[in-house]
Amino acid sequence: MTTTKTFYLTNTGSHNAYFQVLDTKPIPGMVISPGYGLAPLNALTAIKCEMNPTEIIKFDARVLIQIRGGKQLELRLSGESEEPIVDIDLPKFEFGGIFSGAVSRMPFKIENTSKVKARVEFNLKRYHDFSIKTLDKTTELVENERNYELVVNGDEEVPLELIFAPTEVASYEFELPISVNRPDDNLDGYASSSPYTDYTSVRGKTPLTRKSSRYSLYNYIPKRKVIAIGLRPAIEISNPNINFKIPIAYFEKLRDGGFFEAKATQLINKSHKPVKWCVDLRKSNKVLEDGIFKLCDGSLVPFIGGDKKSHGPEGVLGPNEACDLNVLFSPNKPGVYNCTLPIVINDYFEQAFYHIFVSGELLAPVIKFEPEVLILRPVPLGVKLSDQFFIRPVGYEKKSNLKLEVQSAKAINEDLIDVINAQFVNEPVIDPNNDQNLIEVSITFSSNQPISNSVKLKFTDDQHREFFYNVVVTSDNSLFTCYGFLADHNSDYQIVLETGQIMKGTRPQKQTSVTSELSGEPILRPCSNTSRLTNNHSVSPTFDMNASTADPSPIKEQDDEIQAAFNGEV
Repeated sequence: MTTTKTFYLTNTGSHNAYFQVLDTKPIPGMVISPGYGLAPLNALTAIKCEMNPTEIIKFDARVLIQIRGGKQLELRLSGESEEPIVDIDLPKFEFGGIFSGAVSRMPFKIENTSKVKARVEFNLKRYHDFSIKTLDKTTELVENERNYELVVNGDEEVPLELIFAPTEVASYEFELPISVNRPDDNLDGYASSSPYTDYTSVRGKTPLTRKSSRYSLYNYIPKRKVIAIGLRPAIEISNPNINFKIPIAYFEKLRDGGFFEAKATQLINKSHKPVKWCVDLRKSNKVLEDGIFKLCDGSLVPFIGGDKKSHGPEGVLGPNEACDLNVLFSPNKPGVYNCTLPIVINDYFEQAFYHIFVSGELLAPVIKFEPEVLILRPVPLGVKLSDQFFIRPVGYEKKSNLKLEVQSAKAINEDLIDVINAQFVNEPVIDPNNDQNLIEVSITFSSNQPISNSVKLKFTDDQHREFFYNVVVTSDNSLFTCYGFLADHNSDYQIVLETGQIMKGTRPQKQTSVTSELSGEPILRPCSNTSRLTNNHSVSPTFDMNASTADPSPIKEQDDEIQAAFNGEV
């Protein structure tokens, strides 16, 4: 594992400086980069120190950094590497005989009992019938050409499973190829060339004082034997993946129970002996219990199971015989459904070696929004901003009307306020016969309170299906927030102060008692010439126009009074 530390050179002089690290590889496994470079004036220059030890080592070293035309700097490096201790909770992996085409899984846990991270790798390039899978969704397992790699933190336990899926008749007996913290080759081959003079040879000084002690190598690599046998296939499943996809046009028939879709798969006995098969339905499966998927034989009569102790459909196949297993799909509402059917051979219920994966989808009408989310630009308080978006219906088989409802939004002070006015531009009717059916919605946003939130618009059709659309809005009187708006309308509005007041924050704190009585907020005043309001998004001002004729003399008198107080003349 590579550990990276960063230190910084600070140039407090009057000119830029050039530096050179006299020894970029002071300790085996350590690389300092960059080896040379420029240290700008009044800036920090980052230098990385990467350590990837290949053995247990304690070190204490000095690294010299030469500054051109200046003195040498000394950096002291000390530390030690700790050996990771990794173990597997199983003494061995013994699969026994597994039929070709079947899958056997053996879960295990890999544990790191040390305090440091461990990079564990399983190299299964030579064993194509074996693979590794993580049982923890939070663990990242990286696969690269059947080389599996994961990082185990200190004092951590990660659940994995070794999968054996034989594709041929074969016998396996080998040690699980595992490595812990295999050294990175890129650090060993790192080279640093410098165009500058080697100061150590000129001055005759040793840039490094090294004290290190090495002991042991990585001895805590678990060795586990894998024993498995690939047998002749017992049965063959013609279609192990059954997929249904039903359009919404059949939804009414499905709801009335007058329609279902059926697909079949064949079970074929490939051995020279009779094989007994059974679908194991003892485990709880909601889609099967709700009747969304049903199993039946060639007569399409659904199988009716009893309690959870009973098994599913079963039978006996002679050599080279085949039978059909049908799956019926009859959902009660639109959605995606999945189910796994374990196939047990010869009453070996401890583990099902074959599986049939069933998935079904009943499509539902939807409406798509263009764009998917509408983000309005920030505007000052009280300014109206207009925009529009479009609705495109998909999957509707008959006409339907849309209703629109605008929900309230939370202001910054947690008050619920209505800031958006929305309405349909054209007729809100969904017509499946019109390929260009596009519904336009116009919105107008304005807020008198600071807000930065998402406003939901709810659309409901005649079948009471609900669809939500998000409009992101922001409004306040901050110049930083509304800079884009003010920059585009710099000749349309003026930022002024209310008559007789000064802007907050423009006087020292020691005059707080004076300024607190006279400070105020800036206001946005529209200019008399509004001919430049030609943007695509219409904006209308709602500001007080009285300030346009205000006499500036009270402000000047007040400024003179406060300036005199600041100078100590009052």
